[in-house]
Amino acid sequence: MRRVYRYRAYLDPSQEPEARAAAMKVMDIYLQSCQTPDVQEARKSVNQDLRYLWTPTRQMVGSWTKGVYRRKSYKAGGEQEKPRFRKRPWRSGILGGFFLTTPKEIPWEEILERDEKYRAQVKIIEDGPHPVAEMVMPLYSDKDKPRLRFRFILHRPIPKEGLLQRCYLICTPRVVNGKILGYTWYFGISVRLPDPDLRVVKRTGILTPYWKLEPNGSLLVASLKIVHQNGKTETRAYHLPPGAIRRGRRAYGLSIAGQDNVVYRKFNRWRADIYRKIAVDIFQRVDFLRVKPIQTGVKVPGTNPRHRRYASLSILYQFLRYRAGRIGAALEIVKPDV
Repeated sequence: MRRVYRYRAYLDPSQEPEARAAAMKVMDIYLQSCQTPDVQEARKSVNQDLRYLWTPTRQMVGSWTKGVYRRKSYKAGGEQEKPRFRKRPWRSGILGGFFLTTPKEIPWEEILERDEKYRAQVKIIEDGPHPVAEMVMPLYSDKDKPRLRFRFILHRPIPKEGLLQRCYLICTPRVVNGKILGYTWYFGISVRLPDPDLRVVKRTGILTPYWKLEPNGSLLVASLKIVHQNGKTETRAYHLPPGAIRRGRRAYGLSIAGQDNVVYRKFNRWRADIYRKIAVDIFQRVDFLRVKPIQTGVKVPGTNPRHRRYASLSILYQFLRYRAGRIGAALEIVKPDV
């Protein structure tokens, strides 16, 4: 089981513009490579255009490019579609990194004990309930150039049993009234954790997704039917609070128009927090959950198609997968009928 631990990163002001330009360049090269008809040519162009950056960044973008060509989306008649990308007036950037150049994962404590001979290092510079850590890693493949330095607060401790190898930095612009007021950096660490023991199935759940507007203004996003071992059944409904449609319409509109992406991020975090609580509540009630998503483009009686993106049920499915893997519950997401 893998989990990503994400922290707010604070870069050295003297290095931030250079790192930001490199992160934005990575995304530009990635989107250009996705327009190349042949996947091998696309990967070659990525390695050529990003040859001056550190190796994990090139590997990360190369794997993304390969994944785009592996995905297959079909129209109703069976004709294959080309990859499509949403065009936005603003875009985030990303830089890749790893703690070891060999395909090996090591514990967090071992990373903290490293000396100066390693190119990627992490040190705790301030102890406390939420320690402050400083990481140093290369930005360029040239070893003579100075390494990138940034700090982050460990508000979420990394488990001792976790194993680490890869990490990444994300640069996100703050757009307000169509203007970029600054950039926010995040540091993510991919951690592999041991799989938990599987639960004994005594309660089975069937989750039906919706995006139905209720009379009180709330948005029905899912209905759960619980079947107990003795044959008793019960049903629960899960909603986004009243005003979700209004908040979502404003957030999406400002984001697509390029006027404000801060409002969209706040709405997205607010919705994700509700879905996280829904996933926790569901797996407190069932040991096995079966979900059948609704095929894109299919009209559901009693719903408005325009409300589907405000529900964004794929985010709920992500939290269900994460929660099921963490506690050892069984989850089956059935492929929708085409």
